[in-house]
Amino acid sequence: MICFCRVEPCSTGLNPTPGHARRCCLHRCIFIARDAHAVYHTWTHLPAIDRDSFCQCGDYWLDKRNVHFEYETSLKALAEADCATFRSMGGGYGADDHGGWYCGRRMKHCLRGDLLQTIPHDPLYAVDESSVYCDGKPLPGVDRARWQLLDGHFSGDGSRICYLEQKLPRVDVASWRMLQGSWSRDHKHLFDMFMIENDPTLRAQHGFRGDEG
Repeated sequence: MICFCRVEPCSTGLNPTPGHARRCCLHRCIFIARDAHAVYHTWTHLPAIDRDSFCQCGDYWLDKRNVHFEYETSLKALAEADCATFRSMGGGYGADDHGGWYCGRRMKHCLRGDLLQTIPHDPLYAVDESSVYCDGKPLPGVDRARWQLLDGHFSGDGSRICYLEQKLPRVDVASWRMLQGSWSRDHKHLFDMFMIENDPTLRAQHGFRGDEG
């Protein structure tokens, strides 16, 4: 009998106890299953996965040979990930001793996975010794030491302002301020997310006079 299940989380890496390795219970991971002999994704038998060491590690899955990530239609091994040192940090971020991962994708700019850490109050962001990441992508040109997370998906380092992973163009940081939602402005420009908005009506609604800009 195959039961679609939650495999007991692996909080300390590999080698779950024998009882945990055999335990199946209903869970939101409805496409991952195992019986007494093998692991399955939907109804596909996955013979490359070691059944007894297979365990959940946050957003990822481990066995004694590989780190796996569940994509929309498949459960695949991450070819370069080191299962012995891999850790999941939440928000889709993971790391081993050789680099960082985001939602099953290697973060090419992160070469020190041991230094990667997420931002506790917003797991969309992570930092390492030299870079800031949003949605797994490095924020362009940001000074890691001076960077800080602001409200409303904005962040900055004193000389740049970003909305999520995009830099606001031609922004005057000294006069920039947040408005409502995804809107912000400086003394000259009105921004919607990371784009300059030139519509006169919208500019007037956000306090610009006709002679400004």
